[in-house]
Amino acid sequence: MIIAEQLKHKNLAEYLLYLWQVEDLIRAYKANISDISSHYIERIDGVSPERKEAMQRWYQMQIDIMKAEGVMLKGHTTASLHVLKSLENAQHALELPPSSDIYDTTYKQALPLIVELRAMRRAKQETAVTLTPSHSQASENSEVATALELVYGVRLLMMKGKPISPETQDAMSTLLKWLYLLSDKALSQGQTV
Repeated sequence: MIIAEQLKHKNLAEYLLYLWQVEDLIRAYKANISDISSHYIERIDGVSPERKEAMQRWYQMQIDIMKAEGVMLKGHTTASLHVLKSLENAQHALELPPSSDIYDTTYKQALPLIVELRAMRRAKQETAVTLTPSHSQASENSEVATALELVYGVRLLMMKGKPISPETQDAMSTLLKWLYLLSDKALSQGQTV
């Protein structure tokens, strides 16, 4: 909750990644607010009891939203999809001239990575017995969703203590630079979530 409020106004890409993490945390605890509170919220240091109660209410609200929207097992809330759409809108606006040199350079660095990620996803789907939807529920054509999926996946591996190759770290860094520029653009356009 605290992090979400900060990110919402500073960096929409990080805000969206945080929302995905919250959704997965809720799923991991099977939407049990008591477990989320005792195993997660109560372990946060430096937060007042009042703030922890507010966090518990916020997580309960997220649980209620996920249940109401039918995304307890998979998928994302409307709020998450709205943030994704804001980033995609910023990308479309930046594709129109005049665009900034820094954006063009960063996008040209990110695009080959996105193309490679899509090819890897297609190859994986072709060999899979059961196709599973991508994390973002976005169309396969969404460059933003593809980049976010890689960043989210790598962060999950890092949290699990898995080794991340230097190439993957470099790819994530490049994609994050591009996503941060999109976030800045979306916020400067007055897109709010």
